[in-house]
Amino acid sequence: MVLIASDEMEAYFENLEKKADKCYTLVEKVRKAGFDPSDSPEIPRAKDLAERVEAQVGPEGIAPRIREVAEENDRESTALIIAKELAGKLKSELGLEKALEQAVRTSLINFNGRSLSCSNRRCGKS
Repeated sequence: MVLIASDEMEAYFENLEKKADKCYTLVEKVRKAGFDPSDSPEIPRAKDLAERVEAQVGPEGIAPRIREVAEENDRESTALIIAKELAGKLKSELGLEKALEQAVRTSLINFNGRSLSCSNRRCGKS
């Protein structure tokens, strides 16, 4: 996917990236100092929903396929296509139950933008 933006818009996004880098660096520093049980931010950085899906629930390498399918389909169809493909692809590697679980997690977070382990209240949604 090629994005075209003005120089001003490019500078804006570069500035956002720099500020996000500073925030993540600060979070890591504070957490490594022992102020939090985790030593890294829980929310992975992502440039789009496909990257977010891959970072949060996987499997590794799924983002390009999600983008490809999403270019030609709506969110519902994309979720179903990805689920079907993943279940078939992962069945021999993980077994039926784990393959289906991975397929459902990946496709549903792609569909609604949140992971299955995220309750509405915990994620700030009502």
